[in-house]
Amino acid sequence: MYHLFHRDGIPTTDDLSTAVGQATRVTLPGSAPVIRQPPVFFAIDPRVADVAREHDVRSGPGATTRLAPSFVVALPHGAILTEGFLVADQDHRILSDSFRAFGSLARYGFHEHPDRLFSIDLVGGPELPGTHLVVGIQTNLNYFHWLLEAMPRLWLAQREGLAADTTVWLPPLRPWMADMLTALQPIDRCATQEDGITRCARLLMPARGLSNIHTFCAHAFAMADEIRERHAPAAQSGRRFFITRAGAGSRKLINEAEIMEIAAEHGFETVEPQHLAFHDQVKLFSGADAIAGPLGAGLANAVFMRPGSVLIELAPEGREGDATLFANLAHHRQLDYLAAVGPTVSTDARPVDRRDFSVDTGIIRKLFGALG
Repeated sequence: MYHLFHRDGIPTTDDLSTAVGQATRVTLPGSAPVIRQPPVFFAIDPRVADVAREHDVRSGPGATTRLAPSFVVALPHGAILTEGFLVADQDHRILSDSFRAFGSLARYGFHEHPDRLFSIDLVGGPELPGTHLVVGIQTNLNYFHWLLEAMPRLWLAQREGLAADTTVWLPPLRPWMADMLTALQPIDRCATQEDGITRCARLLMPARGLSNIHTFCAHAFAMADEIRERHAPAAQSGRRFFITRAGAGSRKLINEAEIMEIAAEHGFETVEPQHLAFHDQVKLFSGADAIAGPLGAGLANAVFMRPGSVLIELAPEGREGDATLFANLAHHRQLDYLAAVGPTVSTDARPVDRRDFSVDTGIIRKLFGALG
């Protein structure tokens, strides 16, 4: 049986590299909430189901953002639970920081009992010797989450001098994921976490780059800065890019062709980042003056843009936790943010976060016109 535990119950130390015997952590402070920089342009298509709600969720007068603390936890006799990369200590306590939502527990085979106790029908093998480092997350196969949630775990451990002589635990890597890891320091030794329980003599769990779906940790941005300065130090190119989702399986912008024509009138070139090597994406977007596109993983490349650049988000109605995700990213990266929200297709029976949508072209003309 497992119950939940928060990192704040673990004593802190100044040096995890020498800490042994009991669970310990090192923490880099986050920031207090601040009023989010207002958008340069924001409009809601009057066809959305609840215009007032969209205003409240996305741009209410008290809209705030913050950076969550960065940390690394060291657990003697810790365990990695399933391909979801949940982490437990030697007393069968799951660290709540190792997942973002309780739904993750059920998704990976955990059964909930009274008083927030959880069980799973898996038995771990022998404890592995040495030090082990968790990098994988629940949403590894998404470019945004691999870049800004998983990779910052490895970067933070490397920054703190904790990654040497460790076994780094990763999901099965697709070629694009392995390509992205080459932007960081090389990994000496790695292993793949599958559907099971891996017990480790000493387990390190760094913070994810996102503490929740709309709150970033500072080390995610520090990693992006290092990658940009190492691989794309040149000045801005002045180019503008529209990131298409024409090839996506969901959340397509059904009038994207019309919108791309309007964007082209304002100097935007259409790109499909998924067809580019990671280093080429870094070079392309770090030099851009502006990027625009429908809500999706491709907009994550805004993290490489330089202060004063422009991020334009076209979003579907009905979003919950991630409604302010890119507005927050723009605030912390000092980007000008413009956005428009449009209605989803009424006949689309998929969950709200997967539905196709549109945005009125009259609104789009005003949006791109606001660029000057």
